[in-house]
Amino acid sequence: MSTVLVVDDESEIRHIIRLALARINVTVTEAQTAEQALTIAFASPPPDAIITDIHLPFMDGLQLVQKIHQTHANIPIIFVSAASEIMPIGVNPEKISILEKPFKLAKLQSLVQDVLAASVESTDRA
Repeated sequence: MSTVLVVDDESEIRHIIRLALARINVTVTEAQTAEQALTIAFASPPPDAIITDIHLPFMDGLQLVQKIHQTHANIPIIFVSAASEIMPIGVNPEKISILEKPFKLAKLQSLVQDVLAASVESTDRA
């Protein structure tokens, strides 16, 4: 079973994403802040993918991903944002997806399944 780290300062959003991903047999680990997310992302084993809001207190989602990709460049990232033209500097663009707000849960589920499948395929080729 795959594990996805969900980073959002709104507990309701994390809860909705957790329920949606549970329906497709994905385990969710939650973080309310970027600092919590870093601790989880650098744990062993790291998550299979990360879903993060862009707007987080103290450290935004872009900074979070830049820090994570310094050592874990293969972790796929899904940004949840109202803006579709986001690309952080210093990360692998092939590992970045954007889920525009507002989104349907089916779109979230489909995107997560695609990202996880692509990640497994790239690991198998390595």
